[in-house]
Amino acid sequence: MTTRWKQLGVVLARAHAVPAACQLQQAAVVRSRLAQLARIVAVLCVAWIGVDVAGLDAATAARAAPVRVALAAALLAISKLRERPSMQAAMAGFIGLQTLGFGLLQYLLAPGKAGLSLGYGLFPFVIAAQLAIFPLTWGRSLLLGLAPAALLCAPLLAGTRTLDHAFANDAWLFVLILGLAAWGGHMQVRLLVDLLGAQRDASTDGLTGLANRRFAEDRLQSERARAIRRREPLTVAMIDLDHFKRVNDTWGHAVGDLTLVMVAGALQEQVRAIDLAARFGGEEFLVILPGTEPEQAVAVMERIREHIGALAIPAPGDTLRVTASVGLACLRPPETVGELLARADAALYRAKALGRDRCEVACADTDDAPCGSPA
Repeated sequence: MTTRWKQLGVVLARAHAVPAACQLQQAAVVRSRLAQLARIVAVLCVAWIGVDVAGLDAATAARAAPVRVALAAALLAISKLRERPSMQAAMAGFIGLQTLGFGLLQYLLAPGKAGLSLGYGLFPFVIAAQLAIFPLTWGRSLLLGLAPAALLCAPLLAGTRTLDHAFANDAWLFVLILGLAAWGGHMQVRLLVDLLGAQRDASTDGLTGLANRRFAEDRLQSERARAIRRREPLTVAMIDLDHFKRVNDTWGHAVGDLTLVMVAGALQEQVRAIDLAARFGGEEFLVILPGTEPEQAVAVMERIREHIGALAIPAPGDTLRVTASVGLACLRPPETVGELLARADAALYRAKALGRDRCEVACADTDDAPCGSPA
């Protein structure tokens, strides 16, 4: 029995977890929807003042109006938040503000008046239902649902409502809505994780884990447009492993694949977060270096070339070492991505012709204009 409970705990813990690679996208979706919903609720809060004036006595409507305006202002402030506070804090603030604001409105209503018929008794259900809009795990949704649950129970503590069949029906309805909202949010999280996983699979090389050629070319198009718009340099580097065919012929494709994987790992370790390393085909790799002048790019690629040369690749009965030749080119607007890659490839072939295991820069040899400026 204990083992079964432990297994259940593991399953629940996994269901509650969001992969680290998906957390940024999850936070972005939550913030986007929170901003939209907060603005909608703010507008409705102010618009409901007219309903209060029509359905409540003048004194009660006058007490409720400032609360509604203050709540709307606070919600609008939350809708303008971007990166701070955290996603969890933003959601807690959004739900908490509504709970406090609507709770105060319920308190301001005189017992026995027409308030409940004007929708004030629906506040806990409305807040709980809102959770279905957000891609949150079921645990997070249930935790946030404690606030509207407290709002539902507040009239009992205030003595304005009794624990009767009507309250039991409301409590059951609330639990049902909150459960469905938590389930809906959790399914959104799973869908988001699956979609991001499929996107990564479509843009990643299956052997090395680097970006594939198609993704690299799309990224290079975007970086080219950005470099031209901001008048910033953009350098690309083509890397080719020297005499790689001998590796496959001598040691077999298993060692060849291991070589590619280790070289890819070396690239990932040495490039910056804003750079992109991709497998361009066979034993050829591409590195995109945004905002990087050729001189800086040469320093980076020399470090990478030396790092590749220092790799100790295990092979049957021996340790294998490989070298790499590198060709670099800096963008010369208005040249196309194809032209930029062709110049980098020409520099790579020059590095091969000059003895391999070296870097050559097309920009330095063929360009009269500074990198990043029109030719």
